[in-house]
Amino acid sequence: MDYAAEHGKGIMVKKALASGHACLTPGIDPVQASFQLLFEHPGVASAIVGTINPLHLAHNVATAAAVICRQA
Repeated sequence: MDYAAEHGKGIMVKKALASGHACLTPGIDPVQASFQLLFEHPGVASAIVGTINPLHLAHNVATAAAVICRQA
């Protein structure tokens, strides 16, 4: 990601939440931790996040929006 940012290239991250294993620290929302890592990095242009659970989708969208809005 650093290399991409240094060269003005954005990358697209697949499996951005690492199937729920990106952050397993108790008391920390793994979705928020993953999105902060990704969307706060200048080399990341977009991320693919999938789910079959509508509640997870709503949480993912709200969390991503909060992280992105904090950057603006």
